[in-house]
Amino acid sequence: MIAAHIDSYRRGLREALQASAADGYRLLHAGTVETELDPARFSHSARRHLSKYLADLGLRLAGLSAEFPGLGLGDPQTADARLAHVRATLEMCAEMRLPVAVVSLRGLGDATGGSVASQVASQLADLADRAGVRVALATGDDDPTRVLESVRTLGCPNLGLAIDSAARGIAPAAACAGGVEIASVTLRDVHRSGGGVEETRFGGGDVDFAALLAELAAGDYRGELVIHRRQPGVDGMRQAREYIDSLATAARRG
Repeated sequence: MIAAHIDSYRRGLREALQASAADGYRLLHAGTVETELDPARFSHSARRHLSKYLADLGLRLAGLSAEFPGLGLGDPQTADARLAHVRATLEMCAEMRLPVAVVSLRGLGDATGGSVASQVASQLADLADRAGVRVALATGDDDPTRVLESVRTLGCPNLGLAIDSAARGIAPAAACAGGVEIASVTLRDVHRSGGGVEETRFGGGDVDFAALLAELAAGDYRGELVIHRRQPGVDGMRQAREYIDSLATAARRG
């Protein structure tokens, strides 16, 4: 199942929803950080109206993301405020019956500075269990071995990993071998040069999507493949959906 992350459109909420429907998407993910869906401002009645509007467009919201820049929730200067935002996001997921939330947490793979990230991960596990919502940790390029060990040690069935096709961190095969669930998958194509990453149209970059989809299938991943264009100036959401759909169709036939 292929979903669009509506933040990719860089438009107002209503315009982004209309654009995603026009691009042929039926499933959506959306961010809550500095968007119209910030739980502090998006009221209960607004949530009900959103569900109705989505249904009228033939769309369904399948998950939310609370992704902060830098270390995410691992930043000791902002951890408390950001954790409060995540708590509200999980409560909104529970209210709207959304099964998963992606949360950014860097530092689990850092042997010297992982204490804050580890403490936050433990708190996230408690929040996930209380809300009954799966939390997918986006750990960026953190050391895969240390991340897997940290998540596995917590033993929380509602805490998993978010895979990003453009990150150099955890690969699906490593997560499966490490006994940690893949709870969300974000897809974007990129060119890598030195330490930099530049997004491209799908099929024009360095990501081997056929191999990635094969790894996910081998691990019995059944969640959405979320197309999320993060860098300004990169469009092609319809082309991205068609490209991934063609690879997935070919894999099923093979």
